[in-house]
Amino acid sequence: MTQPGLIYDIGAHQGDDTGWYLQQGFRVVAVEANPLLAQKLEQQFSQAIGEGKLIVVNTAITGKDNETIPFYISKEDGRSSTLKHLAERDGHLVKTIDVTTARLSSLFTKYGTPYYCKIDIEGNDALAINSLVNQTEIPRYLSCEHSCFSIEQINTDRSLLYGNLDLLHAAGFTAFQLIDQDSLLPLTANKHYSRIHSLYARVRTKLERITGLYTARYNNRLKMAQKRATISGLTTAPFGDQLPNVWASYETTRQYLEFHFNDYYVHTQNKQLTFWVDIHARH
Repeated sequence: MTQPGLIYDIGAHQGDDTGWYLQQGFRVVAVEANPLLAQKLEQQFSQAIGEGKLIVVNTAITGKDNETIPFYISKEDGRSSTLKHLAERDGHLVKTIDVTTARLSSLFTKYGTPYYCKIDIEGNDALAINSLVNQTEIPRYLSCEHSCFSIEQINTDRSLLYGNLDLLHAAGFTAFQLIDQDSLLPLTANKHYSRIHSLYARVRTKLERITGLYTARYNNRLKMAQKRATISGLTTAPFGDQLPNVWASYETTRQYLEFHFNDYYVHTQNKQLTFWVDIHARH
């Protein structure tokens, strides 16, 4: 049975999101493949662990349990991955270590099915979601990265645009939201990237950075980071019932992905960039 007070932070990284979930009164299972970061999480949140509010699991989420595989550590911790080409972007690969693996569904069996599951594991989101297909219990809410494919790769094979969304639908999720990860704003039927690249939006955003008086009209990330007191600004969007009520069907969300991907490309023209969007799904 889904546990309403439980959240999974898959790819916990430095613990910004784990800390935020704990502050809101949730119990958390924080999963981190990098053993050094997992150790830091245990030190940072030792009190929560002692109180039974947090479990830190040092494993890589893949499609199989109890394997030992290479894990590629990047100079930028957030880029570390079991996929070498992602970890070595911009020449940032530092070293390779061995890590053990687990399926996400296996962790649900061991620790309980959560109310919400955040997945951010640099290219392995699809493997995590795929393990939930045909499961009798899935989270009420789940979020993942749209993909780690570049614009060039998606332009070559448009099926890559829909891969994680298709898996979420196959796993039993029925309503979806797209959240632009740069601004943490929802992507709906209206153009987003054209709007935020307008002269007025650029001037307004610059003034907000100067004054520190952030609004959510053009960029909600800095406002949320300020609210959560995170220095890095590495924070995810609201989740679950905290999201705006703009849920869309699977078919409509596929259309939104195509629409906003095309709008994004118009304003970047850089084929090596990633369409940095999260998918939030509701069961």
